[in-house]
Amino acid sequence: MKTHDSKREIVILGSGLGGLVAGTFLLKRGYSVSLLKEKRYRSFYATQGYRFTPFSSFSEKLIERRVLEELSQELNVSLPARKKEVGFQVLLPGARIDISSNRKMLQREWKREFPTELAQVEKFYEDLGSLELQARSSIRRRFSLEGIFGRRIDEGLSQFSKSFREFVRIQLISWGNFHGDRIPFTLGDYILSRYVSDQLMLGIDREELQTDLLNQFSQSGGRIEETERVEKVDKKWRKGFTVSTEDGGVLWCDCLIFSMPFHRLGAFLEKKSKILLNWGRKIRPRYVLFPFFLGIRERVVPVGMKDLLASVFDLEKPYEGGNFLFLSLSPREDETKAPEGKRALTVESPLPFGELDETLLAEHQKGVMKHLNHILPFLESHMEFIDSNWGREQILRWSYPHFGHEVTYDFNWRKGIVPARISRNLYFVGKENAPYLGLEGEIRTGLKIGRLIAGEKAIKDHYKMVN
Repeated sequence: MKTHDSKREIVILGSGLGGLVAGTFLLKRGYSVSLLKEKRYRSFYATQGYRFTPFSSFSEKLIERRVLEELSQELNVSLPARKKEVGFQVLLPGARIDISSNRKMLQREWKREFPTELAQVEKFYEDLGSLELQARSSIRRRFSLEGIFGRRIDEGLSQFSKSFREFVRIQLISWGNFHGDRIPFTLGDYILSRYVSDQLMLGIDREELQTDLLNQFSQSGGRIEETERVEKVDKKWRKGFTVSTEDGGVLWCDCLIFSMPFHRLGAFLEKKSKILLNWGRKIRPRYVLFPFFLGIRERVVPVGMKDLLASVFDLEKPYEGGNFLFLSLSPREDETKAPEGKRALTVESPLPFGELDETLLAEHQKGVMKHLNHILPFLESHMEFIDSNWGREQILRWSYPHFGHEVTYDFNWRKGIVPARISRNLYFVGKENAPYLGLEGEIRTGLKIGRLIAGEKAIKDHYKMVN
């Protein structure tokens, strides 16, 4: 059996964003770190001058400036946002609602689309605090929510029309990556309020940020190794871990960081721990988000359409079969993402988790195209191509991170869902830590893991020196 040249203090299994943050943080503090990535997994797709990046929720495409500044400071690197503020729309049958941080504009949207229940809608948002977010002090806001702290968001929506309930649910999916109703009222408040506050949310290219961090990781002395498959991970009690790969290689390390979808962990551990099984039951993938990539001409995009959209075609049907879509258009006149006069359109649509046969995929694509032709009239006359092969190849990889999650218990969302530290010297950073924070959640968890490992190592070194 092949053994790698030397033992590393830390091994990161998977090339997720949070793992790169943790690894770069630790490298800059003198640790030896290796990153083991899947050889054939690709996080983006480029063809014919177009560049596409799949996603799980819109919270992966936006970030507050202060979070980016904190990341730059901690890693001592310059990581600027690439774009300005990004607009967002919810499309329902016969309705289009723009989400805006401007209170008057939001009220106009509600008045136009929900005229018969306008008073109820405004009262709902006043209870949440969305409209008064900046006016209220933190103390007043905390006390205003005490009476409803234990409730779920679906309990507060029973009095509304199906259209408004769907409007709220789509926002929670779009920003929180939750597919289900078991969402604490205060978490729903946070998600709905966050994107209409006056905090500047910058649009950012996740793939470019990940590339920047990968370069920083390498330049800081990080070691990147590729493998077709990881066979298993063995816990060696106080001696750390061994990671065995398909080609017979072995990596030895003191600390192991999993940077991949949480439900994939069990496949690598020789003995599934009760902790992993327990968390796996509490948050699990309900859907795999299947990506379609379309090259389209600018003229097909309707006036007023935003770059980010979430759409439901039929309120009476489930989300599968192309009935629910995330759409992301490349920025207008951005030739790094599409040729001149054209736009890259990434479409994410949920498929039931575990069902991926060719017949189902073919029917699913028909449903997606029917939905798209409804949103973009004359699409077929202005479409250059549609690609689904990338999705067929990539969604089966252990690195593929794009899933719609379902939470099966009433968790304390302020503490996150899956903890960053699973057990002694075993850490997890992924979307399941805090799916409602998206890009910010992965960054913050990566920094948290870096600080935890560095702090624990400092305590151990101090103890050895004293004794």
